[in-house]
Amino acid sequence: MSLEARRKFFNTLSKRLNCKKVNDLMLEIKLEKKLFDNLYNSTFNYITRCIGAKTIINSEKQLFSILKKNNLKNKTPNGMVVPKRESCLEFNLVVKSYIEILESLKIIDLVNSFHFPPNIRFKEGNVKISNLKRKHPTEFFHADTWTGAMPNWIASHIYIMGDSKNNNIRYAYPPKEFSEEWLKPIEKAAHGQKYAKKFKIINYTPNKGSFIFADTSIIHHSFRNKNCGERISLDTGLNMK
Repeated sequence: MSLEARRKFFNTLSKRLNCKKVNDLMLEIKLEKKLFDNLYNSTFNYITRCIGAKTIINSEKQLFSILKKNNLKNKTPNGMVVPKRESCLEFNLVVKSYIEILESLKIIDLVNSFHFPPNIRFKEGNVKISNLKRKHPTEFFHADTWTGAMPNWIASHIYIMGDSKNNNIRYAYPPKEFSEEWLKPIEKAAHGQKYAKKFKIINYTPNKGSFIFADTSIIHHSFRNKNCGERISLDTGLNMK
């Protein structure tokens, strides 16, 4: 699939959506307040359930204060908060609120398949050095296809709470000499950095309450400014027709 075919699809997609074009391969969709509030509240309840709080948590500030002291036992090294049996009800409500968002976009006829379930991710302000030694740390620039996503994949991200201005995802645009060969699965993200250095970093800071669509030819990585706080976000993807 050429970059031109990808751009053509995103042009069609942008005409369907009330969105901002970050570029011709990336869109930012402002979510309806009610839809985002439902996602925010269900995510808040899910994280609260995961930490097993014994007192009522009334604010985002209070939640993050507890998270700093409480090591989430169901969090992977890449920050994914994995649902367990005791939190399945709360997680299902997160999924329900995400489905409502998808349905509101009215783009199902343009989509081959959606990836489920979505990932809720908690990213701390500081990365553990040991995590960077793993095969595919999200702190390395990467394409999701390197770990098995299809070539027609579109990454989707929603920043829900926390310091998303300083702790977010940074994106990079493909060069003219881009090759589809660069999207093949690879054993380690470090091996793909020879491609990553050819990409141009996009001058863009994500906004809370927005839904980001980025073609898989746009690579990305977890990014933190110095002294940043924590953030909680949702990430998943879809396969375009």
